[in-house]
Amino acid sequence: MNLNEVNNYTINTFQQMPNIPQNCCYKLINENEIVWKLLKYNTNDAWKMPNLTRDEKISLIYPGTPEYEEDYNVYYDTAQDDVYTKVMTMLRIVVYEVIPDNSVYGDILMGFEIFSHYKTNTMSNGTTKVDVITQQLIQVFNGQFVEGVGTMIFNKKRSARCRAFESGLKPYKGKILLFANNCLS
Repeated sequence: MNLNEVNNYTINTFQQMPNIPQNCCYKLINENEIVWKLLKYNTNDAWKMPNLTRDEKISLIYPGTPEYEEDYNVYYDTAQDDVYTKVMTMLRIVVYEVIPDNSVYGDILMGFEIFSHYKTNTMSNGTTKVDVITQQLIQVFNGQFVEGVGTMIFNKKRSARCRAFESGLKPYKGKILLFANNCLS
């Protein structure tokens, strides 16, 4: 076996990394209804609105075109070009960190940023959109396999970086939720 063959078998190239946010989003499309309702409807009773169709869910995802970003609710990055003035709730699904443990294994820290305008965050059932979405994401992803990621873990013993914490500036309240996993190429 020559050096190139050894490298092909022993080095993790994190080939799936660019697709991970989309893979997480598609898992969420297929396995959750409440998050999508809370993203779409800017009312205090969003939790009891009708479920969205698959096409309606997909229409909430920013397609990466030069259109105005504020017309969408789901993004695959942590930045935005424009100041958001619209009363809305948004979800950002991103690869936060890539940590190579050795040449074969590595950790990918997945981040979910949830932000909601103060005027739409508190719902008529006494909960907030930010907290409900955070809990629903933990329910959908914790201990579950995601294509290209592996099993996502929300556990301090797995990684001290796993946590949910407050974020955002007025008028957008938010939380950042971090999951860890082992990634093989």
